[in-house]
Amino acid sequence: FSGDVLDESEDGVAPVVGIRFTARPSEHWLFNVQGQYLNTSWGDFGDYDGDLSRANAIAEYRFTKNFGIFAGYDWFKLDVDQRGSDGLIGLKQEFKGPVAGVTFAF
Repeated sequence: FSGDVLDESEDGVAPVVGIRFTARPSEHWLFNVQGQYLNTSWGDFGDYDGDLSRANAIAEYRFTKNFGIFAGYDWFKLDVDQRGSDGLIGLKQEFKGPVAGVTFAF
């Protein structure tokens, strides 16, 4: 990358609304689906206006009580505008794709 870099931050407090469903159909299997949403109008984020959404689904297999593997799909969307003295700057990004990992539970 050889362009200008804008490095700014804004702290704010706002509730994140979420929902989650988890099922354990057997001793070794777990299925989880969840989603979260945050809107900057629900709090104080200064000159920022927008929202953040996230959803995922995973299937997990536990070999033991403390060790397992999981695979699933993750989706994340960020849509934010910033108003300032130099105009409006917008950022819209979406990330999605498969996820996989190892579970260590204790």
